[in-house]
Amino acid sequence: MKKTLGYLSLATFILGALFFGSTLVAKNELMAFHPKIGKSVYFLLEKSGRSFTKAGIPILVIMKETADLSTVDATLTKDVKGQQVYQLLTTTANTSQVAIRAFLTEKKVAFRPFWIVNMVVLEKADAKLISELAAREDVASIVG
Repeated sequence: MKKTLGYLSLATFILGALFFGSTLVAKNELMAFHPKIGKSVYFLLEKSGRSFTKAGIPILVIMKETADLSTVDATLTKDVKGQQVYQLLTTTANTSQVAIRAFLTEKKVAFRPFWIVNMVVLEKADAKLISELAAREDVASIVG
């Protein structure tokens, strides 16, 4: 009886390892194919209990372009420096997000642009959209 339980436990362990191992391999292959997609995105998809192809999860799309704040004169007053930083950040976000905003609008995807960090936030993104965003040159990373 003990020997049978031992074999049954071993068989269960092997089947579990094969099932979960293949799932992890598939995710790692997707991660390697889309290195811009953060692990948190895959975690949210898994946690949501939805398949990767049907999920609608919130994501942050971080843009590649960043504002060059080194041009702000450190000798200026706090208010003037603050205004210069604000101008640089908003100008960078507004110019670098034009194409992605048009892309998302065309696809009828709701998004919210940000300028402090040059990014757009999507409340619901599915696997196809996430892959399309990761393939864009103007996107640095996608996190959940």
